[in-house]
Amino acid sequence: MDEIAEKIIDSKKDFDSIKIVVPSRRAALYLKNALGRQIQKPIFAPEIVSIENFVEELSGFKKVTAVDTLFELYATYKDITSEKDRDSFDQFLGWAPLILSDFNEMDAHLVDSKMFFDFQFSYHEMSQWTKNESQVKLLQNHLNFWRLMPALYEGFGQRLQKKQKGTLGLIFREAVENLEFYTNENQKHHFFVGFNALNQSESNIIQEFISRNKGTVYWDIDQYIFEDKTHAGGKFIRQYHKAWKSLRTQKTSFEVNYAKPKNITFVGVSKNVAQAKYAAQLANELAADHPDQKTAVVLGNESLLTPTISAIGESNEGWNVTMGYPLHNTTAVDFFEHLFQLHLNSKGGFVLYKDLKSLLSTPWCFSLLKFYNADFESQLNDIESKNLYRIQQNMLWPPKDSNAISKCFFGPVDDLGDFIERLIVICDHFIKFLSQKEARSALLSLSYYKNIKVLLNRLLDMQKAHSAIENLSLLLLVFRTLIKAEKIDFIGEPLDGIQIMGLLETRLLDFENVVITNLNEGILPGGKKNNSFLPFDLKKKFNLPTFIENDAIYTYHFYRLIQRAKRVFLLYNTESDGLNSGEMSRFLYQLKYLKHPQHKITEKKLVLNYSTPKTAARSIEKTSRIQQRLREIGKKGFSPSSLALFLRNPLDFYYQKVLKIRERKPVESTINNRDRGNLVHEVLELLYTPFKNQILTPQDFDKMKTELLPLMEKSYQSIYHGTQQKTGRNHIIFEVLKKSILDFLTSEQKLVSQGNQIQILHLEQKFEKEIEVPGLNFPIKLIGIVDRIDLFNDTLRIIDYKTGMVQPKQLKLSDWNIFYEDDNYAYLFQILLYAWVQKPLLDRHPKATAGIISFRNLPQYFMPFSSNQGTDDALRGQTFGHFESVLLEVIGDIFNPELNFTEKK
Repeated sequence: MDEIAEKIIDSKKDFDSIKIVVPSRRAALYLKNALGRQIQKPIFAPEIVSIENFVEELSGFKKVTAVDTLFELYATYKDITSEKDRDSFDQFLGWAPLILSDFNEMDAHLVDSKMFFDFQFSYHEMSQWTKNESQVKLLQNHLNFWRLMPALYEGFGQRLQKKQKGTLGLIFREAVENLEFYTNENQKHHFFVGFNALNQSESNIIQEFISRNKGTVYWDIDQYIFEDKTHAGGKFIRQYHKAWKSLRTQKTSFEVNYAKPKNITFVGVSKNVAQAKYAAQLANELAADHPDQKTAVVLGNESLLTPTISAIGESNEGWNVTMGYPLHNTTAVDFFEHLFQLHLNSKGGFVLYKDLKSLLSTPWCFSLLKFYNADFESQLNDIESKNLYRIQQNMLWPPKDSNAISKCFFGPVDDLGDFIERLIVICDHFIKFLSQKEARSALLSLSYYKNIKVLLNRLLDMQKAHSAIENLSLLLLVFRTLIKAEKIDFIGEPLDGIQIMGLLETRLLDFENVVITNLNEGILPGGKKNNSFLPFDLKKKFNLPTFIENDAIYTYHFYRLIQRAKRVFLLYNTESDGLNSGEMSRFLYQLKYLKHPQHKITEKKLVLNYSTPKTAARSIEKTSRIQQRLREIGKKGFSPSSLALFLRNPLDFYYQKVLKIRERKPVESTINNRDRGNLVHEVLELLYTPFKNQILTPQDFDKMKTELLPLMEKSYQSIYHGTQQKTGRNHIIFEVLKKSILDFLTSEQKLVSQGNQIQILHLEQKFEKEIEVPGLNFPIKLIGIVDRIDLFNDTLRIIDYKTGMVQPKQLKLSDWNIFYEDDNYAYLFQILLYAWVQKPLLDRHPKATAGIISFRNLPQYFMPFSSNQGTDDALRGQTFGHFESVLLEVIGDIFNPELNFTEKK
């Protein structure tokens, strides 16, 4: 920049008689600063403008916004198509951005549109010859699409011209049309500084000024790059010196900086976030070690902005971000996304709990509602306790207060304009609320909502002006399009401190210390990407840029950035995950294998220790308070499931039983496993209760089958508090449970029909039993519920129902230590405890057994407890003696103050 400033000053032209055109507004700021450093006396600065502002001045047009171009194009599209042949607006949005990009390129490169579309249509017709019959209809639709393009292109351009507006390409085309008038009227000398890949309009404009001796072009390229005929970085400027008459006779002499000594370091880093963190660390070190030199972090992938800022912000070095923070990454946009989704998913005056919870969980939302006396915490607790996965909308705001903030949130969407106005009111509420907060996060959110309010006002104007926004889904699409293009500017010093920027923002800027990230093939350079409807051959024919030119553009920017640098750190991702191949960029290979003698290249890899340090098992000492709490539990009663929990993991027992920390039951739209079990247990109890203490007959089972559906419906209603509606997975699960119960009833009916006798003695039998445990001076109570006790022929059966899968092997005892060693035997422990408690009842029957009926394994029917000695005497002899020893040992371990509650790995 200093070299350019020196040349402009040496031209001896008065500053008020020149105009300087640069690639970007940032470059204009840096050039103005460079000129100021070389001038010794006060003077008015020359006029310095970006190329975009310059062509707007030339054309007399204003650049239209990206969203407005979509609406203008769709209006043109509607004018030239019939309703039956026309895509809907949301379908149109799928292809319109690419068409606009192609139109923009055509205009900027001054392509003859008639010749272009004739050639293109012929191209597509010829491609149809080689296709088979099955593809003809698809290709015919494709040809019909391209038949529309000439009229769409012409109509769109005329529509914008009438409003004195244009896309950037159209502005360039109009600027060329007005060029002769401008040069005749304007006597200033124009300096064109720092350009490289010019479109045809820019080329014509610069050549016209040079040919009239009213312009000078200063390229920002190194002599070494220019002279290397094979180097893509000098491709365009070499072409201009060869093709432009005004430059052919000039002696080409550029500064030599690339060949000066440089320290270049390649750093392989695992993962993108690690690159961002390391880049920030390097920048801090460079800025601290070389405070008088300029330092830049250039992000090859701009999505790494957030982790880079978070890392660099911890230092004392000043920094500035030039690229702006994408608004769509903010928490405020998350809020509006969730609000849109809540209304899009609402149906019949109901909203889904999951949408409501997601919305209220966004930052500041609960606090805002509370600030306006709309406390949703108690409402949410009530909804969760009742397992309401759908909530009536009109229950979410006070019926007598039509201006309540909650109605802005949850009122039905009857009119899109009214809904947008509600969104603006919500922004106002957030702005008022956040203005009173002092936290840094509140200040950030305040700026987010102020920006979004501006966009929502634009959206309201668009909705009123364009009939294409017909429903809430389309409104959300347009909202996202608006948000996507918006960035929040950082407030900083653009001339001091560490500069964080994208590669294209470095045009005309130089830094002594440079850190560049994401130097992987496919990212820098981008490689063969074709975001266009136009085929490669057609682009070559009409001199439109292809991926080859795009690669050359990035090559130029890369080498231009490092040509004046002294210390360069080039970071690349070593991981081959997702779309990233993990391959170094070709730029690194070029630097390495075409190494300049003055360059010192170092290669290293950043090795991160991802191994998780070994941690000791967590352990809780049994303090006097904990021992007192255990006594309270012992007095109230240990259930079989709580003892099984202790065997499975003592630390979980401590959290759930001692501290009473339980996992919060979520509101679920699908019946969860616990509710399935409760439903089956409840229905079976109601079905069998009328037939207790009598021998069951086949006719009894027929009666049960007729009662099954009403009882299941009633039980389902109790789970979902009044609603009988079963849709989706709930309907499937309900039918599966119904079939399982029917199959179970059928299997027992068949057994009875075959002459077996079944007599129900007890259903959901509660028990309490106090026992004495050696070493404890107080009794311990055991409590629980046995699902079913019956007589099958002459055998007493203690039965536990399970809706999950249980295999017979899980009920076979091989060793009494198995309960401490294997979680799979928790069911067996429970069954043995039920049997042990019922020992007096078992003693009255010569034959007795205990087991499980698994509704996921009904072919096995009743699976009895068995030991190595078999099933007949499993509950006899020494079984209860062994089990009692295990039971007392388990309870003794719970109360033993010397044994901590230690986590099982």
